[in-house]
Amino acid sequence: LGYVVKEDKNYKDAQAKIAEAEEAQIEEDLGEVDEYLSENEYESAINLLNSYKYEYEENEKFQELYQKVNDEVVKYSEAEIQKYFESGEYTEASRFIRNYADYYFSDNEEMVALKTNLADSYADFVIKKAEEQFGSKNYAESAVTIQEAIEVLGEDNEKLNTANEKYSAY
Repeated sequence: LGYVVKEDKNYKDAQAKIAEAEEAQIEEDLGEVDEYLSENEYESAINLLNSYKYEYEENEKFQELYQKVNDEVVKYSEAEIQKYFESGEYTEASRFIRNYADYYFSDNEEMVALKTNLADSYADFVIKKAEEQFGSKNYAESAVTIQEAIEVLGEDNEKLNTANEKYSAY
């Protein structure tokens, strides 16, 4: 392995070639991420992009691609959640967004907001279902419905905790 010292007449050319090689490597690496993204392979795109984060985080192209992946994943997540909601699969919607928001984009404000909105909608749905069960004198079933939702959303949901106190008393 050789190197070119600053005093060498070829130093500027060597530095230019190094910069070209580094740029080509960035293009290749980020091209892989973009390819995954174009194929809607979001998890692969996110994982690969995150593996380059510390190496390229100051690079403008990396930052643009990071934002593009972020935007695409939020759009994809919203569409998937809508599908789950339309088919009444609230538990699956909650698990989906929790996985994406917590694992991939824990620092992303849009995903955190989406997760919060979903949790509120899911809690409202479950409480309504429990109220119907309770109204039909299915007291134990209404308590189980609430407790299952707490398992999905966690114990820090005030709406569900209040409902749990109400329905588990019977």
